[in-house]
Amino acid sequence: MFKRISLTNHNEGQSFQSQVSTIMNLHNKPYKQQQIDSIAMNKNEAPWAEPTEKVLDSMKTSEKGLTTSEAQKRLKEYGFNQIAEKEKRNGLEIFVSQFKNALILILVAAAIVSYFLGEEIDTAVLLSIVFLTSLLGFFQEYRTERALQVLKHYITMESKVLRNGEVVVLDSKGIVPGDVVYLRIGDVVPADVRLISVDDMATDESSLTGESLPVVKRVGTIKREYSQPQDLENMAFMGTSVASGSGYGVVCATGGATFFGKTASYLIRTPESDFHKSMRAFSNFLLKVVIVMTVFIFSTNAFLGRGVFDSFLFAVALAVAITPEALCPLS
Repeated sequence: MFKRISLTNHNEGQSFQSQVSTIMNLHNKPYKQQQIDSIAMNKNEAPWAEPTEKVLDSMKTSEKGLTTSEAQKRLKEYGFNQIAEKEKRNGLEIFVSQFKNALILILVAAAIVSYFLGEEIDTAVLLSIVFLTSLLGFFQEYRTERALQVLKHYITMESKVLRNGEVVVLDSKGIVPGDVVYLRIGDVVPADVRLISVDDMATDESSLTGESLPVVKRVGTIKREYSQPQDLENMAFMGTSVASGSGYGVVCATGGATFFGKTASYLIRTPESDFHKSMRAFSNFLLKVVIVMTVFIFSTNAFLGRGVFDSFLFAVALAVAITPEALCPLS
């Protein structure tokens, strides 16, 4: 059920302050191509570059907001207003992933060879290192993912939205393009919003652009076809918060079509860190060194007539000796 609340007056702000922010290369792709193609808006327009009346008309809405039936229709069309997440992994997948490591595989191979050579102590030590390392990594990853899922279950965000001509409070996941949302100090912006009216409103956009100072908002048009979020003072962006004042506007994009959603999608696809890249590269390099040295030692001893079997045992012993067990937890 919706909860009704009183509607407050909002006047258009007169002040404008330009803020210098750190540009995120992530958003270099034109905003119009990224976002407006995903919403019910004329593709030749940008919401910040058009008067609010034209934006409302393009979104097929008005300052009275959407009807409940129209909102449900758009919810089916655009989906819930939420950010894409990484695919959930079960416990088996997390455990198996611990063995996708060159050094771990070297130790497993060395343990197998040691077992067939009768070196029971060496075999036990190597397998213990592999098991404990994998088990530690498994519990760390598994507990982290479970903790995040529990937190997400308890965290919900509500927004004030104009539906059927009345302001109601509802779960932000149900917001759709064309909704009119009301914002005041302390609120988290639930979607990308083209502001219609502001009253000394400023937003904290540090989570999106890195800008440390609040950005003062206005409602006038900004004649830029393509732009970065830090340049758009007449827009409020998903994931930012209202630092002062109040205002309201029309939702232009939700979920993955927002600037914040694009950032989250990029981060999900981001490859492993430089540290892990370096460790993985070192592991692969070490694996090649071990293989080359083993083959070289075996070939040399066999060529010198020391027996094929004895040469093989010596080469394997050398491979086990030069494999650094302590590096496994880091790679």
